Amino acid sequence: MIIAICNQKGGVGKTAVATELARHLTLEGRKVLLVDMDPQASATSILGVDRTDDDAPTIFDLLGTDLPARQTILDAALPAATDWGPIACLPAERALADVESDSTIGREMRLRHILTEIEDAYDDAVIDCPPALGVLTANALVAASRALLVTEPRVESAQALAQALQTIANVKAYYNPNLLPAGILINRLRGGRRDQAQWVQQIREIYRDLVLEVQIPEREALARGASDSIPVDRIPGTAEVAERLDSLACTLLRGQK
Repeated sequence: MIIAICNQKGGVGKTAVATELARHLTLEGRKVLLVDMDPQASATSILGVDRTDDDAPTIFDLLGTDLPARQTILDAALPAATDWGPIACLPAERALADVESDSTIGREMRLRHILTEIEDAYDDAVIDCPPALGVLTANALVAASRALLVTEPRVESAQALAQALQTIANVKAYYNPNLLPAGILINRLRGGRRDQAQWVQQIREIYRDLVLEVQIPEREALARGASDSIPVDRIPGTAEVAERLDSLACTLLRGQK
């Protein structure tokens, strides 16, 4: 499974979902590659990837090469910190933002070529997209088999869903006929908030079966774990969140069969 985690609205917890999904896929016995396509490199940081070697290649270097060699790609994948388990990461860097201005032929297909070269090395690839619907997100969607939309139950995030779904439909029509929406994940849900409950109801009324049953509650431990490079399941008192993330991983694995 190659799954792109996306929403052009920033601040919805997309990167935390991407890293935690990668973690929980490994807990299901999967060998997972996380591809950080966000120039902010937040997923790279959360996973505690050691990038002390400034000359080590990143996803930016690979996207700048039409047909990179298999060994080069595998060498670019760096291990996550021990707490995260057997996750490999194609790290990002700020120079990745320059790809958005790339106007050369085939620019949307480069990540697809990269992942095709190493598809036998991993069971799953999780792609953390930037909060924009540009060339980087297009690369992710062209390479992916599924697209998971992450949203918060509030007006700005909910309104962004229609545009993201249209982008997925366009990529499916013109570049990747195998691309399917994996669903809409409601994240950062606070119990007892009437306004959030109303937005959840509205999202369900509009998008119906696309909205996943599993929802991720807002917990301070999620933010603390991300800043400390520790997965949720290793933080005391977060059993409920960990169970929901595990349910998300299992739901997505069932959906690809």
